[in-house]
Amino acid sequence: MGENTYAQTSISGVINQYAQVTAINSSCSTNNLTLAATTGFSIGDRVLLIQMKGATVDGTNSSASFGNITAIGNAGNYEFNEILDIQGLVVYLKYTLIHSYNPVGLQLVTVPQYSDVTISGTLSATPWSNGTGGVLVFEASGNVEFNADINVEGLGFRGGNINADNSINSCGYGTSTSGLVPPGYIIYAAALNSKGMAEKGEGISEYITASQYGRANQANSGGSGVSSNSGAGGGANYGKGGLGGRQSRPTSGGGCGSTVGAQGMGGITLSSYFSSNKIFMGGGGGGGQQNNFTSPGPSGNLPGSSPGNPGGGIVIIKAQTITGNSHGIYAGGLNYRCLIRSTLVSYNPLNNLKRAIGDSGGGGGAGGTILLSTSTGYTNNLTVDVSGGRGDTSYTYTSIDLGPGGGGGGGVVWVNDASLNANITTMLNGGVSGISWNPDYPAVCQCAWNATNGDPGAVLNNLVLQESTTPFSNTCTSVPITLLDFSGKENNGKILLNWSTAMELDNDRFVLEKSIDGSTYQYLTTIDGGGNSSTLLSYSYVDYYPNNGANYYRLKQYDFNGTEHTDGHVYVQFSGSGEVIEKLYPNPFADELILEGSAPFRKEQTILNFYDVLGSEVSSVISASYGGQKITLQTSGLSKGVYMLKITSGNKTETRRVIKE
Repeated sequence: MGENTYAQTSISGVINQYAQVTAINSSCSTNNLTLAATTGFSIGDRVLLIQMKGATVDGTNSSASFGNITAIGNAGNYEFNEILDIQGLVVYLKYTLIHSYNPVGLQLVTVPQYSDVTISGTLSATPWSNGTGGVLVFEASGNVEFNADINVEGLGFRGGNINADNSINSCGYGTSTSGLVPPGYIIYAAALNSKGMAEKGEGISEYITASQYGRANQANSGGSGVSSNSGAGGGANYGKGGLGGRQSRPTSGGGCGSTVGAQGMGGITLSSYFSSNKIFMGGGGGGGQQNNFTSPGPSGNLPGSSPGNPGGGIVIIKAQTITGNSHGIYAGGLNYRCLIRSTLVSYNPLNNLKRAIGDSGGGGGAGGTILLSTSTGYTNNLTVDVSGGRGDTSYTYTSIDLGPGGGGGGGVVWVNDASLNANITTMLNGGVSGISWNPDYPAVCQCAWNATNGDPGAVLNNLVLQESTTPFSNTCTSVPITLLDFSGKENNGKILLNWSTAMELDNDRFVLEKSIDGSTYQYLTTIDGGGNSSTLLSYSYVDYYPNNGANYYRLKQYDFNGTEHTDGHVYVQFSGSGEVIEKLYPNPFADELILEGSAPFRKEQTILNFYDVLGSEVSSVISASYGGQKITLQTSGLSKGVYMLKITSGNKTETRRVIKE
């Protein structure tokens, strides 16, 4: 582990450091990142590389497909790695990247590591802003105990802004503000403040130039409200976002905001992309349209529309056990404010904004993503919440009911083993839409006016955290073999290594090397190559003396002329299981006792001890002769009785009960 490894400790607040990645230099000869700043990062740190954006969308403004994803790209890719070196703004990574990335919404995050850890105060993350934040991640080799909550609600993609110029009030294609307008005439996207439209929410794709405003979603972000006073759409994650509400005039028709086609569209679902091991923050809701009043102030019942609400962030925890103590992990979409009948209620923990009056409502933010990987599961009840945020409620004293915001979609809870989830309560609800509340028409106008709820999220199983484990090495030199595979696995106290080739040209030999830290390698063995071959050739080697824990293997190949090539790396975690002694006979014995092992015995690595029934070591002279996987003990100097024979071979120890007759 790196330098950020701690024993039992208490944590709260923000524990991660974040940096925007401005360039990626990952090729056969280099493996480094250029950061905007390296403050807070150190050599040896475990880090998370995660691509927050990068999808591309349809930009056809005359079509309802505007904002649909045409290619997911690298958005949602992530993996753990380790910092090998830092030179200025360049960070060198220890392990070869397993995914592709590009510097669009790409960030590097430190991953604190603990043994046993207690969450003593609310644990959170830096809000997503300017390419960093929105992610809380840590690991514990032991227990994570909750004495407080984790809360990343509303720390994901931001909601859309209201339109800055409230003097513009058109229906999206001309200057008329009266008469019903067919849905196709309300344009899907526009430049800044064009035609009185508000801003779309933020999501996994960058804004299309001159199309940041308008009713269409952009990937998983909600579309905005448009003139006059239609509500904005909700953001999406696994669940799609809800549709914004219409403007309505109970006593008379009219106004393009009353047209069904004028409503802000909800963000589209990202559910199909999780199968590729991608993860996402919640999309932001669209901004509410404003054409009558000024923006809301810091407190009170000030007039104006409401901006869209931000989505939930990402939480990643890897631990042996998680003890919830009836606390929770909250990564839902945020709803800054909503109106419950005639009472204005604040839902903003930052600046206590209250619901504004006179214009349309912003969309709810989508729930975020929570990844939980444990070895033994959960105890004492843990609540895990990725619900979508509620759409904003519109509030008016006039004869016009204004469009409320659509609800945000639910997010994702992803676990490694569903059988361990007995003590988890999951909350996956889609956010409910806002309502239009009008005290002049209380009997008929506490309604959504076609605003819809967001769709619910999901629980996913069989999580495999994306992990880089192959140490980086320069592979630019052409290799005269076609290596099909190189693998290793633990088997009864040994590690079996296998590799195969489809083609060999002038291949003299392979050399296997071994390391326990992934950095310093030592010679292990040499195996003859196939010379020149165009058929499948298979090779194997058994490491009888693996290290308890990490074992790194490097395969090198040498041409007949001595040219060296590095072909591959394998990492095997060895548990130390497996017997030292496979057979022990005869037992009871007279003067000779024979041991047969699961691996060849090495005299210099083997220790034999006899202990009597009181636990005292017997000092009698016992001779041993070694022959491969057999040891023959001559015990004529040992008195009759019951003994415990302890044998240590390499890094394994075993004790057997024996009887001397």
